[in-house]
Amino acid sequence: LRFDSPLSVNIGGGLSINSPEAVDSKPTEFLVLTSKLGYKFMEKTLSTFLGLNIVSGSKETGSDGSGGIDNIKMTLKAGAQYKLTSSMSVGLNINFISLSDNITPTNDFSELKGKLKFKMSF
Repeated sequence: LRFDSPLSVNIGGGLSINSPEAVDSKPTEFLVLTSKLGYKFMEKTLSTFLGLNIVSGSKETGSDGSGGIDNIKMTLKAGAQYKLTSSMSVGLNINFISLSDNITPTNDFSELKGKLKFKMSF
């Protein structure tokens, strides 16, 4: 479905289930949700976006109490790209990543990443 608009919306998701053949092994499940909202300003000279990705993983612990997974990773993304000419642009992307592990809290972390890019087409 497509509209002639400077606004764009993307939404997606998926589920992965790995079920091992071994009877004593537990299945591993990952649920992924993703979304992105974009807008183009100044006759498509400035493009911006905001996005959110969520990945949730789970697996029951084995009979020996190991191998369990219970975590969630969230990434908030923002970015902008400015067209300097028809063949040159400059952009900035920023990602904030947060991981929460309910089984091993020492694995929890947050991270801020950024990328500045210059693009030239020939």
